[in-house]
Amino acid sequence: MVLKEHAKALSASLAEAKLVPGVAASLIPEDFKPTTKLDVAFDGTAVNPSDATYMLLLVDPDAPTPDDPKFAFWRHWVLPGLRPLSGDEGMVAQVQPALTEYLGPGPKDE
Repeated sequence: MVLKEHAKALSASLAEAKLVPGVAASLIPEDFKPTTKLDVAFDGTAVNPSDATYMLLLVDPDAPTPDDPKFAFWRHWVLPGLRPLSGDEGMVAQVQPALTEYLGPGPKDE
């Protein structure tokens, strides 16, 4: 699947899940267009990917259900300190411990 098809499928998936427009609208702009090119700047200074660290946030924007998002933006995982490794494999090294340990999705015990 080419990038244009991926972008179309992702946009359709967000709309089908009622995340846009919906509970994630404040995070995902209406004119969102996914792309593979990523330029990152902080306070106007370009970030060099080779010396940057990244943070992974895994959240559920409509927990427990889209019809009842009382726990919206449930935090499943916060993993800071990810540093890209050299090479084309897209691998990263974790250089800091998780701020929130992984909590998988699913029904919770009452």
